[in-house]
Amino acid sequence: MRVVYFVERFWPLLGGVEVLSAALLRDLSARGHEVTVITGVDHEDLPEREGYHGCDVHRLSLVPPIRERDLETLVRVRGRIRSILTAFRPDVVHAVFTGASVFYLKRSVLGDVPLIMSFHGSWPMIDFVPDAGLAYVLDEADWVTACSRAALGDLRALTPVVRDKSSVVLNGLDPADPAEPGPPPEGPPVLLTSGRVVFDKGFDLAIEAFARVVEAFPEARLVVAGDGTEVGALRARAAELGVGERVEFRGWVSPHAVASLVAEASVVVVPSRLEGFGLVALEAAHGARPVVATRVGGLPEVVADGETGLLVEPEDPSGLAAAILALLHAPEDILRMGRAARTRALELFSARRHAGEWEALYERL
Repeated sequence: MRVVYFVERFWPLLGGVEVLSAALLRDLSARGHEVTVITGVDHEDLPEREGYHGCDVHRLSLVPPIRERDLETLVRVRGRIRSILTAFRPDVVHAVFTGASVFYLKRSVLGDVPLIMSFHGSWPMIDFVPDAGLAYVLDEADWVTACSRAALGDLRALTPVVRDKSSVVLNGLDPADPAEPGPPPEGPPVLLTSGRVVFDKGFDLAIEAFARVVEAFPEARLVVAGDGTEVGALRARAAELGVGERVEFRGWVSPHAVASLVAEASVVVVPSRLEGFGLVALEAAHGARPVVATRVGGLPEVVADGETGLLVEPEDPSGLAAAILALLHAPEDILRMGRAARTRALELFSARRHAGEWEALYERL
């Protein structure tokens, strides 16, 4: 089968969608499917065209001409996409919605090729969609998917037109290291929170909670892995709370480094305000570490409360702290929940299951 995979950002750029897309396309290619990727440029050092594990990757200036209302470039990009589609003759177009580039997914560009729109985010999430383009594309799409039952419910409420042509495809990812993880290191506890350092991820709540944890475990450390707009404010808040020296800001880390960060940790904290799925919680499970997470979006589908971690209400630093302390005071629960999390992740969220569901959907359409 020939598949065009349309996504604004792709490997080696990094983020949840990028990591999941790269893993999925490796698996699809290994299953014998031909895949062409249409993605954004985003970095001047990246080539306009290259191969990726058997996939042909085309990088185009997707978003800038839309935001800048550069009609000449926009028309040229649309023409380039048509040319790629004409030459490749896909059986299906699988588009991951991330923003303004939805503009290019109109039938005037795609023709009669079946279109799947895939949503990996949570709501409200749409910053900029030109000329009601999203509503048009959702109406024209042959099928729409979301990465969790919660995300699908949000999507159907937002756009009822998709109710009868939508389903869940849960994210899937295999551990970076297939070896059985070891227990948390001995010594003072280490908490890990990871991801884009933006308001929606709730890292400020983690720092507020950590200040309470330090009262019981003065030598504890909090590792913040990731980069984003909130780093400066978080550093300042940690200093105000008197825990500045106990909070380590690691900055951007590659996906390959996440497993080693999880291995350093006793507990992984996911304090999100919005979360379509919660890839960090899945990565924690791969490392056999329990998660303390907020009960928002798709997180309750990834974290089985009381079994693989603990869920608390959003915007509640004291609740986060209490859950973290409950685990730190019961090391046997950390081991038990960590093992259960890994077992559950391997059963429910495998890359093989993920690729198989997409393959079946492509063939049905």
